Amino acid sequence: MRLTVWILLLASPAVFAAPTNYFELDAARFQAAASQVMAARTLNHALLEAAILRETNERREKGGLPALKPNVKATEAAKIQSDIMSKRGSIGHANPENAPYRTLELRVKSVGLEYRLIAENVASTFGIQYQSGRTYFRDRQNGRTNFRYSLRGPAIPPHTYATFAKALVDAWMNSKGHRENIMRKEAQYLGSHCTPARATEMEMPMYYCTQVFFTPRK
Repeated sequence: MRLTVWILLLASPAVFAAPTNYFELDAARFQAAASQVMAARTLNHALLEAAILRETNERREKGGLPALKPNVKATEAAKIQSDIMSKRGSIGHANPENAPYRTLELRVKSVGLEYRLIAENVASTFGIQYQSGRTYFRDRQNGRTNFRYSLRGPAIPPHTYATFAKALVDAWMNSKGHRENIMRKEAQYLGSHCTPARATEMEMPMYYCTQVFFTPRK
C-alpha cells in the first residue's frame, strides 16, 4: 500500500510583511535606509522616489513653500517617460516615436489624472559619484568595471540613494526651467521615477529620471 503524506508549511509572518512606506519614516530611519548603495540590478524604486521627494521638499522648505506629497499616478506618468528615454537613449519631453505618450498631457491622461497644473522635469545622471567633465580611466578587476580619476587612484564610489537624489535635484536646481518647476507654489503632488540606462559592462552606469508635478482639478 502506498502512503501519501501532505505537509502543510506555515510561513513565517515576516515573509508576508508589508513593504516599507519610506515616505512615512522619521529622519533617522530614512537616513539609515537611504545610505544603502544603489545598483541598477537591485534598484529599490520606492526608496529612490522617497529620497527624491525629500530632497525636493528641502529646497521648497528653504524657499518658504509647502511640501509636495507623493502621488501614485504621477509616479506612473514619470515612469512612462523615464522608460521611453532609457529605450531611446536620450532625454526630452516629447516622444514623436511613441504617439500614445507623445506629450506630457497624453501621459498624464493615460494614467487617469485630471489636472489643474502639471509640469515635468527630466534628466540623465550618473549612477556613481562622478564629477561631470573630469577625465577618468576605467579598468576591469574581479569581473567588475571600475572608474578612476587617475590610473592608480581609488575607484569613484557608487551612489547611495541619498547622494544620488541630492546630485539629481542639485542638477535640476541649477537649471532655470527645472528649478521653476521645483519651486512652483501651486504644485501639490510629485511623482518621480528613474530607469537605468541600457549600457555595456564598460560604460559608466546612467539613469534616466523624470519628475511629474501635479495639482488636481478642483
